[in-house]
Amino acid sequence: MEKAKYIARLIEEQGWNDYGRIAKRLGSAPRHVERHYIAYRIVRQAADAGVAGTDAMEESFGVLLRALQTPGVTAFLGVTFPGDPAASASPISDAHTKELAEFVAWTFGTDDQAKLLPESRRLTDWGKILESARALTYLRSAKRPDFDRAFFLSGGEALALAEALTAASFQLAEAVPLVSAHTENESVKDAIGECTRFLVQILDHFPEIAAAYNVAEGD
Repeated sequence: MEKAKYIARLIEEQGWNDYGRIAKRLGSAPRHVERHYIAYRIVRQAADAGVAGTDAMEESFGVLLRALQTPGVTAFLGVTFPGDPAASASPISDAHTKELAEFVAWTFGTDDQAKLLPESRRLTDWGKILESARALTYLRSAKRPDFDRAFFLSGGEALALAEALTAASFQLAEAVPLVSAHTENESVKDAIGECTRFLVQILDHFPEIAAAYNVAEGD
């Protein structure tokens, strides 16, 4: 936040209107300077509008900075990065004031409401939730919304599953050229047995794939 305040002073008090110039002064990158300034202006807009939870957002300014790297968050807030400080004095438009209040309450919490985001490591998941109309309907209507439930409704669980299976397929692909040289190794046999056991359980839910590879149901 101190860095953001310093950037804001250069722009608003000393008339520096070039992110590149500020970046050189700070030994940073222009895009980082812009993100700091936009995050600072979001905090100021929220404070001026009396948004509940603004103090908590300012105290967790680093979380706000990382959130602004998440496409789902920026789309929800209507935030853009035009590369021009003058165009970012009010990064939240009037059309997104409701979303700003929701974002602050859900992400940072208020005096009357605990934050919904469990930890900053799940900001990518948070962005997916904010992109989902179904998940947003749930968040806005549930008395005690749950983050994982919202993530499930956003389709995030399916995406995480697909990513895990893809990662497993990459590892198996690396193993295929090696197994022929270790067919008598008991550790290799045990590992292959475990892989097969799990794969058969998975294929029970996908009979068309099992049929394509001549795997009988229940085998």
